[in-house]
Amino acid sequence: MKYLPIEKINTKLEECGQTLRVVYADKGIIKLNNSLILEDSNDIKVVYNRILKGKAIWSVNYDNIYLEQGIDAKVVKHCRSIITSEHLSNRFNIKKFNNILRTQNQKLRAVKITGKQVKLSNNMVLESERQVRLCKNHIMQGNIIWAQHFDKMYDNEDTIEIIQFELGTKLLNEGSSLGGINCQKLHGDNIAKYNLTGGAFFKKGNKPWNKGLNKSNNKVMKKLSENRKGSGNPMYGVSMSDDDKLKKSKMMKQKILDGNFTPNSNNRNTHWESTYNNKKYRSSWEALYQSIFPDDEFEKLRIKYIFEGKEYVYIVDFVNHNTKTATEVKPLELCENIKTKTKLAALKEWCLNREYKFILADKLYLIAHPKPKNMLLFDNKTKIKIEGLYEANKKNSDR
Repeated sequence: MKYLPIEKINTKLEECGQTLRVVYADKGIIKLNNSLILEDSNDIKVVYNRILKGKAIWSVNYDNIYLEQGIDAKVVKHCRSIITSEHLSNRFNIKKFNNILRTQNQKLRAVKITGKQVKLSNNMVLESERQVRLCKNHIMQGNIIWAQHFDKMYDNEDTIEIIQFELGTKLLNEGSSLGGINCQKLHGDNIAKYNLTGGAFFKKGNKPWNKGLNKSNNKVMKKLSENRKGSGNPMYGVSMSDDDKLKKSKMMKQKILDGNFTPNSNNRNTHWESTYNNKKYRSSWEALYQSIFPDDEFEKLRIKYIFEGKEYVYIVDFVNHNTKTATEVKPLELCENIKTKTKLAALKEWCLNREYKFILADKLYLIAHPKPKNMLLFDNKTKIKIEGLYEANKKNSDR
């Protein structure tokens, strides 16, 4: 602040009946006649902006804010809340809001609307940030569907989330039989306008309204679940044609091949997930291998192979493009079935064509390397299994 008009500020304070005055002002410092010194740049800007720009609530509380011992944070918070409410009430057109409801033959009206609260004529008060935003935005932005169901939606607290969910899927359900692309072509403008996808509902950092809720702990989720049972399910009685199944299968295979999708990391033989250094693996052996070779990339290499006339995608366990190695971690006894042999043959051919080395990391290969020094990087179950692996090998060696 290069220049602070002391006389104008003191005149404003005198007009508001305040005893405090600015006695000295220079770049980076303000001194008041009660000996309080302001050196924080934000505090100095507040003195300038709030007083000179006519914030009456700030001027009439000046003596209460700037005490000799320092700034009273509670009074500051109170003044700021009043300024915010005044700004929002001036900006928000409650008359227009109620006129929209009237044109849609709704009986409910808004009694009070601020940035943090919406009070309706049936004494319902909306106070959550999400509900205040939805109520205001959908009506003022011309969401006719929302306005037409306003009375029903805000009849009581139990119906709000249910009706909102039903309205949120209404346009999508109307076009569901046409498929997603056709639905977007037909209703694209309304989908974007009413925030049915993207927009405020899915902004980064926003917490979904149903996070942590399910039908056993929330009555809204229970009601939604009951409404979607049997014939209430949009997919009830719908079956995919063979062509659709084939198309979906090809699409999923391509996603896996491109690295855009990876099946869940749980080994079908162990039925639990193994972790090393906070990363999930399909087995304790894979986690152990990664600890031995930390630079190898896990499940980044995908290759096609043919088995019994059908095309599949093989997700290779590890690859290292610097050392030119591709590794499958698997016990020898599990390498004997025909499908596994076909997969490994495809990987060996891939390695041969690119001058990579194929490695089968079986039990003997793993225990030939020293036991990891920091076992705390593994989850407890994996830790027990790895320790058991090395202990069993030590016993066999001592015989």
